[in-house]
Amino acid sequence: MIKNAVFDLGNVMVSFDPVSYAGRLGIPEEKIDPLMRAAVWSKEWSDYDRGVILNKSELLEKETAKNPGLAEELRLFLRNWEELLFDIPESAGLVKKLKGEGYRVFLLSNLSYDGKNYAMRYPFMKEFEGTVFSCDEHKNKPEAGLYKLLLGRYGLLAEETVFFDDYPPNIEGANAVGIHGILFRDAADAEREFRRVASEESAF
Repeated sequence: MIKNAVFDLGNVMVSFDPVSYAGRLGIPEEKIDPLMRAAVWSKEWSDYDRGVILNKSELLEKETAKNPGLAEELRLFLRNWEELLFDIPESAGLVKKLKGEGYRVFLLSNLSYDGKNYAMRYPFMKEFEGTVFSCDEHKNKPEAGLYKLLLGRYGLLAEETVFFDDYPPNIEGANAVGIHGILFRDAADAEREFRRVASEESAF
């Protein structure tokens, strides 16, 4: 029987579109792809999420050292990067709905200390019974340890838990530890898939 619903943050609870954000900052189109590879899709950003790199200043220093030709673009992008996060009302509604039906709801996110501090201002954060952020645990999805930490900390059984994430490798990581992973496309589709899994599990 399904008893728990776990939500990712980026592109599940909030939008995360760094390419559009870079465009809004006026960064030339020809520099956006190199900037994404230097900033968001870099090892340094992964370390930022992992809590190994502690803040934006340290991140900027390390990424600029590797990409000196993008120094100005990195400075501009990283200065207030959290502003690219916008809450998704339909997702907040789904969390509240499932909670109202008696499901336990949690958040599991790869997120830096800066991002976590920014995200905690969203009203939907109060709906979660518990949250696990990669920066605090020094582990990133899809590493098995982060999923197992969530399960152990809150006394959850993997087979009773559904996890929503927009990134296929993170779904595979959840499945590998026995959690029912659902690839998130939008809140309506997520609810349909949740009901399907819940129905199938209740038949056993």
